[in-house]
Amino acid sequence: MPQGDSRLAGIGWPPRYGYQWWVLPDAAGAQYPAYMMSGYGGQRLIVVPERALVAVFTGWNIYDKPGPSWRLLLDRLMASTEPQGRP
Repeated sequence: MPQGDSRLAGIGWPPRYGYQWWVLPDAAGAQYPAYMMSGYGGQRLIVVPERALVAVFTGWNIYDKPGPSWRLLLDRLMASTEPQGRP
């Protein structure tokens, strides 16, 4: 994604959307974002570059029961990983 592209502006609340990705604010209180793709039936892909983390959630929740929120998934992922050093 081109740096400075105004079609995906800012990180903050509410989550931003562009290029088929959601930009999620402050990953578990950290000062960096996470990125998410969300698909039909609860399928999600969450990427946190600063943690070298890619998580895939498959699901088939097409009925009336709500699935876990992106915030719950992201908070649990962040709690289970440690920050990675940059090369």
